[in-house]
Amino acid sequence: LVASARESVFASLWAREAKALAESFKEALTRGLDLVIFSFTPVPEELGRVLTYGFPEGELGAHWPHRIILVADLKRLVVGGAEETEENRSVVTDEPALVEMAVSNLVLDITLLGERTGQDTADVVSRLTERMAPVDELLETRRQMS
Repeated sequence: LVASARESVFASLWAREAKALAESFKEALTRGLDLVIFSFTPVPEELGRVLTYGFPEGELGAHWPHRIILVADLKRLVVGGAEETEENRSVVTDEPALVEMAVSNLVLDITLLGERTGQDTADVVSRLTERMAPVDELLETRRQMS
């Protein structure tokens, strides 16, 4: 997915998965792709625009298994488990409803990170939501009409 992306890659993953994908991410950056990584764990800054809480993997692992969301060009998706077991399952799809759900999950995680840590994430959120319904505009129109 990263190698075939033409415009953007947005990902939510752990440090271990970021390390495994590091070469693909670096290559995507050399091609000029918009690359944003959200993580609860530390991720190297040279892999793109990194938004992270910086929790140690061991600390986070006590609460959650490894999972990944990776959206290429806001059209294709891999989502699922990222555990190193035979039972691990993930899905690769271009089904619009699933891609939209994954993008919404990224928007929520990134928005909450911004609110909790005081980071400005508006630029990333706006890029993620550019193809979605213009909810803010619709709300403003409704307010003006009432």
